[in-house]
Amino acid sequence: MHSEVPFEVPVGELEHYPWAADPHAPPGFVAVLLDTPQAVREGDWVVVVGCARRVRALAPYSAGSRLLELEGYGRWVLAAPRVAYRRPSADGQGP
Repeated sequence: MHSEVPFEVPVGELEHYPWAADPHAPPGFVAVLLDTPQAVREGDWVVVVGCARRVRALAPYSAGSRLLELEGYGRWVLAAPRVAYRRPSADGQGP
């Protein structure tokens, strides 16, 4: 099992945090707070062991946790709120 301290952004800035200011964000993505593990989506990116990794698949795990299949990393359990990266919506209203 892996764990680490997530990159933190002030709550008021999470929805529209600029990519250039965040060293983990993939180009064209914005930071969003996943307030529960169930909020993660396929295609999101999460930071694990210092690198942003794309979520390829997900499944329920235990006690509200999610088992993520991460590109280039393998399986990882998301068990707490954290920052993820996703493309902004087409209407410009955030992710």
